[in-house]
Amino acid sequence: MLSLLFLPLSEYPRCMNYTTTDAENIFKVAPQTVRNWAREFARYLSVSANPQEGKTRIFSEDDMRVLELVARMKRENKHHDEIHVTLMAGERGNLPSFSPDEVRALVSGEVERKLHLEIQVLRRQLDAAEQKAQDAERYHSENIKLKAQLEAAEKRAQDLLEQLKSANEAQQLSILESLKRVEDLAKQIGDAYVKGVMETLNRKGDLPDKK
Repeated sequence: MLSLLFLPLSEYPRCMNYTTTDAENIFKVAPQTVRNWAREFARYLSVSANPQEGKTRIFSEDDMRVLELVARMKRENKHHDEIHVTLMAGERGNLPSFSPDEVRALVSGEVERKLHLEIQVLRRQLDAAEQKAQDAERYHSENIKLKAQLEAAEKRAQDLLEQLKSANEAQQLSILESLKRVEDLAKQIGDAYVKGVMETLNRKGDLPDKK
């Protein structure tokens, strides 16, 4: 909605017609409010302000002065009876300081400005979404890389365990073989010792005679 200044009728000599949309933007009210005012205060307005069904509602300069007074008194919380009394007394408001074409140009400019702002907001949102997508893609790539590194580390650990197991088995086998050799050596030493003792006793004649 636009906030517009109003000029006395004598300072705005051109004849101009306003639409419901023009009045809506000038008085900063909803379209339905404008239509309600047109019906409620129809006795002070032109015929074109309340046309037959299917025809466009048009407000003349005098109609806009009536609506300006109504809008002002509504903002002041005046009762509708008081507004009727004021209008019946011949009091009117001021015309808008802009022609209908100027009002529409201002509204169009306002719409363009809002659209420009909305586009800027959407662009920022799009940039943020693209950045999030890039971050997500980067995180995904990093996750794949880390997963591959983890799998490689797990394989190396498994290989080391297998090597350690093989080494332990080989070491155990080596220990068993060493023990066997020790046992064999001890047996050989024992046999030699016994044989030597027997030979010594035999030479000395200490061995008992065989019967």
